[in-house]
Amino acid sequence: DEYWDPEPVDTVICYPTRTGRNDSAPSDGGTVTRALNVYATWYNPASSGRSPSDPAYGHTATGAIVTYGIVAVDPDIIPLGTRMFIPGYGYAVAADTGGAVKGNVIDLGFPDGVTVDWQSKWIEIYILS
Repeated sequence: DEYWDPEPVDTVICYPTRTGRNDSAPSDGGTVTRALNVYATWYNPASSGRSPSDPAYGHTATGAIVTYGIVAVDPDIIPLGTRMFIPGYGYAVAADTGGAVKGNVIDLGFPDGVTVDWQSKWIEIYILS
């Protein structure tokens, strides 16, 4: 066996990493307790109708900041604080309510300044323990 020791080079190799959302199958975020068919739309702080200078800008009904992983729900259907998995979006928590969010409708949170690649649609989500 021959061992080859390459000459060192001044090169930095960067590998992209995926951070933030996990939109694959719900395998590590808890046990699925039920599936629910909902109409999923999206929102961000700018769509709230508040001015960025308003102290409440971007804050949810529970005080969280609207971003990935925050979902507005009808608390009569999905209680606030409920953890869920949404295919194509990822893991999320019910942390907001909204005037148009009634019945089996959820509103997926996104931060300002990102291109949202979500088409409003009916989808099966998974409520987690």
